[in-house]
Amino acid sequence: MDSLPVPSPSLKRKASVLSRSHSPVPVIVEERPTKKQRLRLPTPPPDKARRPRAAHRRAMSLPVSSSHGRRSLEFPLRSQTASYSPPLSASSLTQVNADYDSDVDYMDEYIIESPVRPPKEVEVEQESVPQMRLPPLRPLTNVETVRQWDFSSLASNPQFRHDLLLDPDLPFLRPGPSYAQRILMDAYWTAVAREVATGCTCTAFDPASGAPQPCCCQILREHDSQSFIGMLSGHRVVGPSLSIPARLPLLISECRAVLLSALCPPENPAWLPHPGKQCQLEQTEQDPLPPLPEAPYNDLDLPEYFRQITSVIVQNCAPIRDEMVSRLVEAAQRGDVVWVLRSLLDLGELMKMDLANFERPRLVEHFLHEAPSYETRYLYETLIAARSTRPKNLRALMPNTHIWLTTLPSSPHPPQHAWHRLAHSLTHFLLAHALSSPPSPLPETLRLSEPFINSLSTLLQDTFALSILFYHYRTLAHLPVPKNYRRRKPVLDYLELKQQILSVGPLRLGAPSSESVTDRAAYIEGIRSALLLVRTRADDARYPSTLSPHKRPVPLERELVADERFFFCALRPTPTGHTLLGTRARSFAIATLSRALSAATLTSLRLSLPASKQEPDADLHSLLSDAGMGMDYLCGEMRELGRRLGRLVEIHGHVWKPVYEAEGWL
Repeated sequence: MDSLPVPSPSLKRKASVLSRSHSPVPVIVEERPTKKQRLRLPTPPPDKARRPRAAHRRAMSLPVSSSHGRRSLEFPLRSQTASYSPPLSASSLTQVNADYDSDVDYMDEYIIESPVRPPKEVEVEQESVPQMRLPPLRPLTNVETVRQWDFSSLASNPQFRHDLLLDPDLPFLRPGPSYAQRILMDAYWTAVAREVATGCTCTAFDPASGAPQPCCCQILREHDSQSFIGMLSGHRVVGPSLSIPARLPLLISECRAVLLSALCPPENPAWLPHPGKQCQLEQTEQDPLPPLPEAPYNDLDLPEYFRQITSVIVQNCAPIRDEMVSRLVEAAQRGDVVWVLRSLLDLGELMKMDLANFERPRLVEHFLHEAPSYETRYLYETLIAARSTRPKNLRALMPNTHIWLTTLPSSPHPPQHAWHRLAHSLTHFLLAHALSSPPSPLPETLRLSEPFINSLSTLLQDTFALSILFYHYRTLAHLPVPKNYRRRKPVLDYLELKQQILSVGPLRLGAPSSESVTDRAAYIEGIRSALLLVRTRADDARYPSTLSPHKRPVPLERELVADERFFFCALRPTPTGHTLLGTRARSFAIATLSRALSAATLTSLRLSLPASKQEPDADLHSLLSDAGMGMDYLCGEMRELGRRLGRLVEIHGHVWKPVYEAEGWL
């Protein structure tokens, strides 16, 4: 499943706030501030030149009250900037008519101009003010991000529909935030906490270190107190403040909208009626949340309002969220506004996810019914749109699929009908995709199944590497001992060896976790540890148990190098690295796993295994036991691979088997 979507960068708008006030003192001649006196917060990146729009330069003068307190907060309406007045009497504030909408996440550029140019003898170098980065104006969890759990949004995603059909039992989980998202979230909630505590909206952070900076208003006050006006008047002159929209009004409205979308979800499609609702009314008619009062936000009793909201949530939330709701009620009673707001947003998203999990079986049933028409139409449109000319037939439209189905090798189980043929083709493709280098090209009809195939390839590669280690273990255990030692019949314990390999070996046995240098080095070290363990356990098996370990011969370095060369040659041979034993082990493992995977897949599809003189017993465990080399201890992995591959065959055949049969490819 895709992680939660972040607001698109294309929706971010630049806004410039220009504040200018003039001193009422008549003896000072006002001059336009020089460029040196301007404060630019923050500095744009060097690759983006500042391009101020003409609309940002159209300013309107607003009178400022003489009161020394913070004005009431207003909602940041569209085409209107919410601001508060600084405690400066007889001055004017010039404010840009910037367009702040709900999609603004950052305010990229601010210019603050000093109200009066100080004389040169007391001039303050204002370029020493540190650069600041402003937190987002909107929470990362909002109405747009929780809308992905709506059934109409789920049904409009082709990849999600296909993944849900392949893994119908996997529950929906809330993806964790990335590192960048956590930084933005912490900065946002720090700004909200400051706004709730002090009413100040100009929280800023150092773009280099991320450390919180002093309030912008406080910095300007300190500079203006050293000006000539401050010295003459004998009191501290308060400078202009940033006109930044308040986050709290927008946050409360977003929180209410998220909870409302969870408590009163939008009307489900006709194919998915809500079983718990007798009649679905409009949200305005079934809004259970208390309405927002018309009072200014500085006069609003937020703890009391949140206590009313939590009383509604307790009656409508799922039992699995009872503990979270209890903590939410306690926080609302003690008046922890910031924690309640953050928890309400998380709870609203979790409630939407719980509803989607409840309806998951009905979604799978509907997606399975519509899969043949929906997926074929989607693939045809995608392939045709990627071409400059319209192909004449399906063979020209899907060449990789045609080659894949018409050039299959002979099957260990002769196919009786189309389902056997399709299962054999997917088994052969998975083996070639996972164990060949480079992997075989992906057929066009398997594009939506690529993530599922990659997960199967990972499991198959690890199982294949484990079978190579088992093969090497048995080979070493049957080597002759030196003349001065007595040999005994080897007693091989594959189960204990398997557990020890998984504990000392790398995270993945078949391949590194990634292509980075660090992961590749860690992978090679883990394989060397596993090979040393295999050789040690093989020596334990062929030497007498009465012989003390310190009297046994120690593995030589050249033997360990030969073991490493053997393993990597068998795992993925190269033109330069080629050994006879490695090639033989690889051929044996591929042949055994191919027969076992084919049998496990047909068993999961409940298809009869064709009778064969070479393999009269169709049982998977018996097939692996007859192969020897400890392959029967890989029965669990092969059964899981067969079950998942059988699901892929079932879904793929449900969608594409009629097309293959009509084209004669099966």
